[in-house]
Amino acid sequence: MLVISFNNNEEIANLISKSDNTVTQGSDNFYQSRTTVNGPAGVAKINAGNNGRSLYWMVRPRTAFPYLFSGKVNIKYYSGKKRVVNAIGTGAIGSSTSGVVYMKRNKGGYAKLSGTAKALNGRSYRVLPSVGTSF
Repeated sequence: MLVISFNNNEEIANLISKSDNTVTQGSDNFYQSRTTVNGPAGVAKINAGNNGRSLYWMVRPRTAFPYLFSGKVNIKYYSGKKRVVNAIGTGAIGSSTSGVVYMKRNKGGYAKLSGTAKALNGRSYRVLPSVGTSF
């Protein structure tokens, strides 16, 4: 899910991300990641390719204006190595923007999508922190 940013107020973004309507909560109170999060402000996805060497991301904010998405895919390999890849794209009214991250042969890991879409009308739509996947 993408959430409209209320003047970049982290407290509000965290309250929304903790809502039962947004993400699920395990009995240990840790949030479970979702490969797709869909809500009133839009959709965000990250999926691993079948070969374990690619990650596909997509965002579609619910805005009636063209937008620029600026984000990151944070990768943590099971080997302990970390990598951050820029995720940047533009979209027209009602469309999505997407990309792919290619990786060398690896033994798996975890990736998270983060970022903000900024529309021409000045509104911001932030990806919630629960959008992630194992690969």
